[in-house]
Amino acid sequence: KKILEAPGPMEPADDGPLENAARKELDEYRPGFFEKLFGGSKKKILELEAKIEAGRKNDAINLVAAKRRHEEECAQDEAQKAFARRMLDGDVEAYRQALTEINPFEEISELGASISFPTVEAGAISVRLQAAGESVVPKEEKKLTSTGKLSSKAMAKSRFFEIYQNYVCGCALRMGRELFALLPVETALINIVTVGVDSRTGQDSDKTMLSVVMSRAKFGKLNFKRLNPADAMELFEHRMAFRKTAGFKAVKPLSLAGEASSEARPTKASGVNVPAPASAKPEAPIAEAA
Repeated sequence: KKILEAPGPMEPADDGPLENAARKELDEYRPGFFEKLFGGSKKKILELEAKIEAGRKNDAINLVAAKRRHEEECAQDEAQKAFARRMLDGDVEAYRQALTEINPFEEISELGASISFPTVEAGAISVRLQAAGESVVPKEEKKLTSTGKLSSKAMAKSRFFEIYQNYVCGCALRMGRELFALLPVETALINIVTVGVDSRTGQDSDKTMLSVVMSRAKFGKLNFKRLNPADAMELFEHRMAFRKTAGFKAVKPLSLAGEASSEARPTKASGVNVPAPASAKPEAPIAEAA
C-alpha cells in the first residue's frame, strides 16, 4: 500500500548547472593588477566564455542521460506499483513471486536448514521450517566465580529445554513477523519441525514440535521487547507438547482449514492448546507494539 501511495520519480531539471556555474564565474571575474598591466584579462575572459560553451554542451549530454534514467525509473516504479496492486488483490502468484524474489528469509536462514510454503492462498499461508536440533543450545553453563575464575558446569535439564523451547517459539514469531510484513494475508500457519528417522521405514520423517496458527490482528499487538516466546504461543491456536524435563514430543500439525475449530481447551494429553474463551479466561493485557 505504501508503494502505491509513494510519489513517482522526480523529473530531471533542465537548469544547466555547469553552464550556470561557468557563467557565474565569468560574471564575478575581476582582473587583477598584473592582468590589467600585461593584458591577461582578455585571455581569461575567453577561457571563461569557452568554459560556458563547454558547460552548455555537457549539460545537454547529462540531461539526455538523466531523462533516460528517469524513463527507466518510471518504468520500474510502474512495475512495482502493478506488482503491489496484484498483492493487494490477493494474487497468489504474486505472493509466490515475492517469497522467491524478495526472499525475506534469506537473512534468517540460521533459524533452520530449510523453509517451504506448502499452502499459499489469498488470505492465508502455511510455512514449514526445519529448525536446528537441540545441539543449538550449549550443554554447559559458564560463570565467573567470586575469585574471578571461569567455571563450567553441566546445564540443568530444565534450563536446557527451556532455552530450546524459547528458540523454537522464537523461530515461529520471527517467521510470522516477516510474513505479515511482506504479504497482505490475515492468517499464517507455521509448523516448526525437526527431521528424524522413522524406525518403521528407515526413511527421514518430520517431527513437528510446534504448530501454530497466527492471526494478523493478534500478532500486531505483540511487544517483542518484553514478551516470552513460549508464553506468546498461548495467544494463538497451537499444538505443542513440551515438558521441562524431557523437551518436545511430536504433535499432529494443525491445518489452515482447522483454524476456526472449537474454542474449548482440550485435555493436556492431546498436546493441543487454544486460547480460552473470554468468559472463562480473560485475555491478558498486551503492551503496545514497539
